[in-house]
Amino acid sequence: YSSDLFDRETVESIVERFVRMLEAVAADPQVRIGSVELLSEQERDRLLVEWNDTARDVAEATVPAVLEAQAARTPDDDALVCGQEVLSYRELHARANRLARVLIGRGVGPERIVALALPRGVEQIVALLAVLKAGAAYLPVDPAYPAERIAYMLGDASPALLLTTTATLPDLPRDLDVPTLELDA
Repeated sequence: YSSDLFDRETVESIVERFVRMLEAVAADPQVRIGSVELLSEQERDRLLVEWNDTARDVAEATVPAVLEAQAARTPDDDALVCGQEVLSYRELHARANRLARVLIGRGVGPERIVALALPRGVEQIVALLAVLKAGAAYLPVDPAYPAERIAYMLGDASPALLLTTTATLPDLPRDLDVPTLELDA
């Protein structure tokens, strides 16, 4: 082996893995190479337990509840920054609440889906939070998707409402049978 590229320990571990693969294939010629366990028990434990010890206690709370609590603790701190636009936690919470009330007024709630065909930015995050505050699920729709794909997604999901903007609406399929709300109209 090239000692300027590898140290002895690394090369030995590569050889051990290669031998494990050869032994597994020799023992069962029908075995798929991708299913052969190449790591030793120690290596596997190091990867899955030692290096991946990321468990943390997390309070059981919804995203809207976490946002509300954060807005109460630090109302004037920056919550969302997109380019030159900055929203504090108070502003983000208030805007999401206003939109959530509009959504609820349009029949959005639990067991309902709202499609979001919005460009990335502040309005997309506000809309996502508003949908969650209304108790619904959201369906992200990339306006850059082909029209056929968007039509299929919306037809399959049967959203209660499609949130978009006046600039994005022309990029969406024309024959959608989904109530639409343009957030900037």
